Amino acid sequence: MVSSRRVSKYILRNNKVLIIALMFVLGFLALGIPKLQISSDNRSFFSGDNQEYADLKALDETYSGSNSLLIMIVPPKDTVFSVETLEAMQRMTADTWQIPYVLRVDSPINYTHSYARDDDIIIEPLLDEFDEITKQSAIRFHELAPSLPELRNRLLDENQSAYGLNIQVVLPDNQTTERQEISNFVHDLVSAWQGDYPDFEFRLTGVIFGGLTLAKVALDDITTLVPMSLLAVIILFVLLLGSYRAVLISLCVIVAATIATFGYAGWTGVVLTAGTAISPLSVMVLTAGSCVHIILSWLRGLGVSSGPVTVENALTDNLGAVTVTNVTTAVGFLGLNFAQSPPLQEMGNIVAFGLMFGLSATFIILPYGLLFCGKAKVRRMFFSSSLMNKIAAGVINRHRFYFVTFVFLILAAAGGITKIGFDDSIIRYFDDRYEFRRDADAIQ
Repeated sequence: MVSSRRVSKYILRNNKVLIIALMFVLGFLALGIPKLQISSDNRSFFSGDNQEYADLKALDETYSGSNSLLIMIVPPKDTVFSVETLEAMQRMTADTWQIPYVLRVDSPINYTHSYARDDDIIIEPLLDEFDEITKQSAIRFHELAPSLPELRNRLLDENQSAYGLNIQVVLPDNQTTERQEISNFVHDLVSAWQGDYPDFEFRLTGVIFGGLTLAKVALDDITTLVPMSLLAVIILFVLLLGSYRAVLISLCVIVAATIATFGYAGWTGVVLTAGTAISPLSVMVLTAGSCVHIILSWLRGLGVSSGPVTVENALTDNLGAVTVTNVTTAVGFLGLNFAQSPPLQEMGNIVAFGLMFGLSATFIILPYGLLFCGKAKVRRMFFSSSLMNKIAAGVINRHRFYFVTFVFLILAAAGGITKIGFDDSIIRYFDDRYEFRRDADAIQ
């Protein structure tokens, strides 16, 4: 307690200097935010030490690995083998050859069919990509295509109600830019087809679209989930605490910690994924908890003293507990460096740094702000001291009942461990809000 008192006195005595230093560091970190990048490559979840990933990279370097796209085309009912539909497929097959970095296009139209005639083996496409499609050629296609196992459930669905176009593309080194270029081109192409064939249905899937959707999820989390969480924290603070000024000061601390967290990720070259994009949420919540401890002590002390003494007492009472809580939590997150997945390692480092900055901001910004709230009107807290005392007394008086109840609840919850399963399907990373998930489900 004596050392905590000395530290509290030092912080309050040199508060202005410490705030200036903290703002300088925060400003420097904020400059790293424009450097943030979001990965659209799902290979970023694997480290170079992963043997399967290393083998895949070696294979790509040797044989120029390609990525596949699949466009499912559903014509109007009972028109799958009509001349008009096959002419549309003929045009679409030709159009897909214009996709950037395309290597190969597999279509029912250009599929080569082989058969024996006397002593000769004849190899020819089911339909010619460029010749006019006649009624006779459409009938021949209808007779042959459903019987070919190479087409069934690949380029022609089992129910003979939809076609598939499988496109292979070879990406250069700067994959993020090229992935987006390919996606934009394909979506524009499908939009043009939809305008010319309004009765057709089109669905898209593939590794490229999945990776770009992962990047979109990460961006959505940053632009929506983080602000919504911050708003939820503000609402709870306003409802549960008795001082609007204290809420405002806490908000400054939380925002500073969040900015520092993003800035650290930018300066250290972290490429955000759907896993690491939510790292600031952990910092936000834990920093808010630290602020609550000090503010509640300050509010309770207002009835006994006021001014710097109240702030000093609140800081002294919570300095050790808040520090231990944040440091041990940061150490726990640093333990993620032992994980095999780089995003988990990066998340551990990001959160650990954000917690340490949030701890510093809590001890420097919050006391300085509370000094100006000494004479502020404080309304009655939602959880008053008398209410909390009654709850505490009730728990102590019936401690055996609560102990036994929680033992049974823990055992019941532990039984759910046996029901945990593992599913690495990238499709289930997304919900129905995303077009990639809807299209993938329809194609499957």
